Amino acid sequence: MTKNTKYFAAAFLLSMPLWVGLNLFSQNLENTFFLSALSSHPEVLAAQTLQGNVTRPRLVSRNTEVPYLNLGTKAAFSLYVDERGRTKVLYAKNQEQPLPIASLTKLMTGYVVSKYFPSEEIIPLAKEAVQKEENTGNFKIGETFFAKDLLYSLLVESSNDAAAAFAQSWGREVFLNAMNEETRNLGLKHTSFADEAGVDPSNPDELPNLASAEDLSMLSKHLLESGPHIFEILAIPSVILRTSENKIHHVVKTTNELLTSNGWPAKVLGGKTGWTPLAQGCLLLILEAPNKNGYIINVILGAEDRFGQMKNLVDWTFKAYEWKSL
Repeated sequence: MTKNTKYFAAAFLLSMPLWVGLNLFSQNLENTFFLSALSSHPEVLAAQTLQGNVTRPRLVSRNTEVPYLNLGTKAAFSLYVDERGRTKVLYAKNQEQPLPIASLTKLMTGYVVSKYFPSEEIIPLAKEAVQKEENTGNFKIGETFFAKDLLYSLLVESSNDAAAAFAQSWGREVFLNAMNEETRNLGLKHTSFADEAGVDPSNPDELPNLASAEDLSMLSKHLLESGPHIFEILAIPSVILRTSENKIHHVVKTTNELLTSNGWPAKVLGGKTGWTPLAQGCLLLILEAPNKNGYIINVILGAEDRFGQMKNLVDWTFKAYEWKSL
């Protein structure tokens, strides 16, 4: 080693602590400015802290010229998922609070049916099913349907009778246990089911079905990743339901008025509605991302005007973030 080389090596080693210190100072200064900016908007901080260790998609950045949205809901959550599965929270309000979810329950009901019921299994409409609160579909005792067909009534028109028929075919307690077991398997910490359809309990001392807006988004993400069949059904405006004898029963029509008439530039990939006196208006809606790279899961719980509030949320996410095309 030459004399000059020795001097260079010594100088390099002596400069290392200074370089590391300056680098750490720069990082800390950047974090300080970042947190200072967020502190003036605590609702943004709440959304940012939900990112955890998930890699943030670089194609989506916040347009700070658009003010934060104040929704008239008990809870709301908007999650962007890109084509690589990376997630970014776009909006969060009381996202971890367990709340009544009404017929959003049927996302889990449909998941259990899709996972465990053979598509050609014949499901009878028992007396208990037909007597379930509400009578969407005008089902009669003794009518039978293939599981794959009755699933359309369950999801598209949100039939409580269809939900009860599936549960009764297994035994209601067994079916509810399966719903709650899948909840635990998916790590949904703020979700529990006591009714297969999501109706309010007749006894005020009993708990209704509960879930957080964040849990519902995670459930929906799993449904899309494990097999999009449920949301393919939930994207259908109407379909003819036939009995197991191939007789036309009735036309199943969607309960989701934002499915087609919304004025958005992005395609709606599916959604689920819910309403009870206790839960108020609930709505989950999944749209293709404006940059054509992934999708956005939007959840609203406890709204007087679920469709109006959902439209406000979706409109805001389109404006409040810069969606760069690939």
